[in-house]
Formats: sequence, structure tokens, C-alpha cells
Amino acid sequence: LRFLQVLRVNGIEVPFSFTGLYNLACRANHSCAPCCRVSVAEGGQLRIVALRPILAGDEVTVSYLSELELLEVGSVRRKMLETTWDFRCTCSRCSAPDDRRSTLCRACIGAGRPSGLVALQTRTVQLGGATAELESWSVCSKCGAVPEASVLTESENIWVRRYEQLPSWCR
Repeated sequence: LRFLQVLRVNGIEVPFSFTGLYNLACRANHSCAPCCRVSVAEGGQLRIVALRPILAGDEVTVSYLSELELLEVGSVRRKMLETTWDFRCTCSRCSAPDDRRSTLCRACIGAGRPSGLVALQTRTVQLGGATAELESWSVCSKCGAVPEASVLTESENIWVRRYEQLPSWCR
């Protein structure tokens, strides 16, 4: 039973629907903004491939989530990680305003200056023994303006309409 628990948490999927345990690679920590990815060849040889330059002393991280799952908003990614690997992700991407839900600041644009971003941010609160995530919009990253709810709603509606106009193979 203990071996199956280790395999479930530390196993890496290899070709032909098998799972492998790799002494060093299984110890890599997770990040939703990983600096590396795991690559397994047909013969089972594992490589850790850098996705960007890594400086001496930097932590080598991989994502425990698939590339598709990494496209989810932070609250969904954290829920998947909590359910599957039993930890709460506090990586740099999960700790920052959500990079999937942001819009240019209308106040910056109206003032004719380079625009900052207004992004959805998540705050975790403890309610007795339960944990809840509360979402709210951040102030502008450049000018500090507080976004109006109606402006944000309209921005999201514009993107929904654009998405719906995409060909089905692209959605």
C-alpha cells in the first residue's frame, strides 16, 4: 500500500501508459511557472529540459500539471493540485494576480500613458476549519486606479464575443 501511495504522488507517466519512478526527477518541486519540463523518450529515458535560462542557485522546478491544465485560472490549478498531490500551491504565479484574467487599465489609456494591468486576484481566508478563496480585481499596476465593475464586465463580454466568433476547431 505504501508503494502505491509513493507511485501515485511521485510517478511520472511514460509511453505506453506506464508510470515510472525516477530517483532525482521525482524530487523536483512544482511550479505553475516552471523553469523546466520533464520529457520521457519511448525507451523510458527521462530528460529534464530547461524552458528558460537557469542561474546557479535557482531552484529547478517542473509542473505537476499538464500543459492544458496550466492554462486554467489559479483557483482551478490550486484545486487540482490539492486534490491530486495534497498541497496548496504558493508558487510565484499562484501568489500574483491571475495572469489569465487581466485587462488594460482604461484610466491609463484615457490619460494617454503606457497602460498598466488590472487583474483578478485571489485571497485565501480561513473560516474555522475550512479554507475559502475570495476573488476581487486589483488596482492598476501603473497608476493605482480602482477599476469600475461595469468596465470590467464589458471587457469580459467583449472577449466572450470574440471567443464565440472563433472557428470551432480553434476553441
